[in-house]
Amino acid sequence: MKKSVTINGTNILFTDESKALGGVIAVTSRKIADVFGKQHSKVMGDLKEASDKIGVLNFGDPQDEPLFVDIELRDKANNLQPAMAVSEKLFYQVVLAYRTDTAFAIRKQFIDSFFEMKEAIRCHEIEKLEMQKKQIEEHSNRSKGQNNREKKKLRARAKESEALVAKCVAFLNSK
Repeated sequence: MKKSVTINGTNILFTDESKALGGVIAVTSRKIADVFGKQHSKVMGDLKEASDKIGVLNFGDPQDEPLFVDIELRDKANNLQPAMAVSEKLFYQVVLAYRTDTAFAIRKQFIDSFFEMKEAIRCHEIEKLEMQKKQIEEHSNRSKGQNNREKKKLRARAKESEALVAKCVAFLNSK
């Protein structure tokens, strides 16, 4: 399994080459250091610190995949050096805190995606409200004997649904 993420024109390839992570997609600490212009030792410290905090705050299920595994990679002189195979979850936890242009680009992508998801959820809720409105109207037509207060509530919910639908349509048309 491979997953590629392009950030500021730099391609970060997550792969499952690290068998130690049990096939979970991973990137190496050395690649993180290269892409974000950080010292490799600092990146490894950041990764271990974030992993410890995630464990303490119980962000992940104990049965989740490991966040990192210590590995060794060959340097330019062909000597084995310590490194880490890092899960995608830990990768984002650490690099979103960095203050580089590349990290800023990732944060921007996350924020943009968050608001797109938020709007998609809202549109889904609008669809549900439309269905409720239709059911309410059908029920209202069947039960003419309801008192006026209940009818007013039903009409108010129907108007809210119409307003939300109009906002969603306007948003979708702006894309």
